[in-house]
Amino acid sequence: MKPRRLGSRLFAVLIPLAVLGVGVAVAAYFIISRPEAKPRDAAELAQPVNVVLAQASTATPSIENFGEVVAGREAELRAMVQGRLVYLADQFQDGAVISAGTKVAEIDPFDYELALQQANANVAEAQARLAELQADLVAERKLLALSKEQIELRQRDRDRSSNLIKKGQTSKKALDDANIALNAAREATEQRRQGVARAAAKIDQQQAALDRLSALQAQAERNLADTVIIAPFNGYLADTGVALGKRLAVGESLGRLISSDDLQVRFQLNNDDYARLISQGKSDALFSREVQVAWRLGEDTLTYDGQIERRAAEIDPASGGVVVYARVNRETETEQPDDALRPGAFVEVSLADISYPDVITLPEKALIDGERIFTVLDDTLHSVNVELIRRINDQILVRADLPANTPVVTTPFATIGPGVKVRVVAP
Repeated sequence: MKPRRLGSRLFAVLIPLAVLGVGVAVAAYFIISRPEAKPRDAAELAQPVNVVLAQASTATPSIENFGEVVAGREAELRAMVQGRLVYLADQFQDGAVISAGTKVAEIDPFDYELALQQANANVAEAQARLAELQADLVAERKLLALSKEQIELRQRDRDRSSNLIKKGQTSKKALDDANIALNAAREATEQRRQGVARAAAKIDQQQAALDRLSALQAQAERNLADTVIIAPFNGYLADTGVALGKRLAVGESLGRLISSDDLQVRFQLNNDDYARLISQGKSDALFSREVQVAWRLGEDTLTYDGQIERRAAEIDPASGGVVVYARVNRETETEQPDDALRPGAFVEVSLADISYPDVITLPEKALIDGERIFTVLDDTLHSVNVELIRRINDQILVRADLPANTPVVTTPFATIGPGVKVRVVAP
């Protein structure tokens, strides 16, 4: 039994030793056969970077906004007289295009034609009566002139009688008769004066009556003209809601006419943009600035030119921005329907900002620590301090003393700094 036990123990010890020996042999093989480490080339250690070539120029950014098309003016089509509606234009419906001067609707004119005829007759009668009174006045003035001549004659006759009495050549009765005739002439003259005054007063009264009747005549003419409703300008009909035969009251609405020739875009400028555009407080500098309006319709885009012409009376308290209005110039449209653009359209608006001379436009990520950029010279980074002029979306405008076409790094990395070796991968 002892020899068998001794063999088992020996076998148990030899097996682990054999496994360990095999492991050591495998490890030695891998160590001997491993590839030899070689030092990396200096070019492989350089940091790859993207660059842009610096180029100073005058930059004029664009201000981009969204806006809404609104009507520059619109008119309420209302009945100015009452009556039955006897005519409506064939295109009298919402959205229809109406030209200036088009007869849109008509109210029954019969009663207003009769009223005008009566007014014309009254005016003609008053004019005839006035002419008659004016003729009477002329006659009264002639009679007054004759009466004055009679006074002169009677005065001379009395003077002769008075001289003859002094000479004893006539009786006192003759002098009395002459005085009586003179007084009668004077009385007749005074009556003629009163007749002239009465005739003039009657003329004034008749003239006042004629003026009143003329005013009624003008009102009758106006009422008759108001039976026809004419489009005052080119535009689109909206809110139409009447039918033939309806009896309209004074002031009742037939619809609205929105001008098609005076469309405007309403959009908002933030405080910073507005402050730049008004140019040192001169708010008039904002007006007449050119804008471009883009209206996207599916895959198509209609474009229009325009000019800023006014701003809102109040500043938006919620945003603090300034609402401005630009008139759309539809005459510059090319191959676009004349009635394509309508109020309510949501559009994109762009306009030129102020210009910045002698600036370099770079991606914003080229700016490090807010005050410097890195340029590449002989595959080495160099730090350059810059003056940040403005940020615009993901770009910056800076001023720096750089030669033209100097490569500027646009891919910052953790170890970026002066003297770092780099490899330009994209100019």
